Amino acid sequence: MLQIKKITNPNDLLDHIYIYNADISCKIFPNLGASVQEFIVKGLSIIDGITMDQNGIDAYFNTHKSAILFPFPNRVKDGNYNFGGSNYQLKINEPKKHNAIHGMLFDKHFKIVDHSANTEEASVSLSFTSDGTMEGYPFKFFFIVKYSIKPEGALSVTFDIKNTDKVAFPFGIGWHPYFISEKLEKGSLSFASKEHFIFNERSIPDTIKISEIPSTFSINNHTYDDGFSLINASVIYKDSKYILAINFENNIIPYLHIYTPDHRKNIAIEPMTCATDAFNNKHGLLELKPNRSFKWVIEIKIALSK
Repeated sequence: MLQIKKITNPNDLLDHIYIYNADISCKIFPNLGASVQEFIVKGLSIIDGITMDQNGIDAYFNTHKSAILFPFPNRVKDGNYNFGGSNYQLKINEPKKHNAIHGMLFDKHFKIVDHSANTEEASVSLSFTSDGTMEGYPFKFFFIVKYSIKPEGALSVTFDIKNTDKVAFPFGIGWHPYFISEKLEKGSLSFASKEHFIFNERSIPDTIKISEIPSTFSINNHTYDDGFSLINASVIYKDSKYILAINFENNIIPYLHIYTPDHRKNIAIEPMTCATDAFNNKHGLLELKPNRSFKWVIEIKIALSK
């Protein structure tokens, strides 16, 4: 039987929703952008999260672990873009590279709107409402994220966005989980890519070429900070201790970003609906008209290695 508890903390940023049974442990933090900061399957930590202290909070705002990336994934060059004949300036929150980074929801406080649990599944829905006063993104919208956990080691993340404004707005969605990998050099990735986005020193794609990445390749000692458009919205990561399968179909061109930190203790595998800097380069950029909604689902499944 899966169970749900609401855990409070003296620092409300660390308040979280705890979903668990004998085999599963998952923690969702409403006041850290509704991010998942723990996913454990049969005693094995899969998603790399934060510690329950100020150091953990600082680490979250530095790395944006498991952040929901909306209305843009990754970066917008100079935080500046044009849409509908108007120019907009986002907050520069990556000053060293002079970019806007990781969307605008990662630091927002979400409301818990629904939760349920039984023997087959536990789910939690959280919402955020924009009143149209966000810096550089003055559009009204209603955003819901729903996390569903199944006891066999499956996690689904459903994003549902409704345009509550009188005008259309541009958007993209991404998810920024880091997956623990104690022996990253022995890990391998499998996905079918179409385009390869090459990034410059500001982490903005300035070269796009036909992908020559093999459909399956080993990480070895390579470092990655690369974007791809995919043929199929499916990614498999094989670690020495588990196999991770990610699917995110929605009849749109799927995108993916891969990042290996210098410490090489985890790997970011980021499903996206558009490319980095899509507000400017338009690769995969979506538009949502007034009173219309958009839904996107990411599913991950974990199989422990024997």
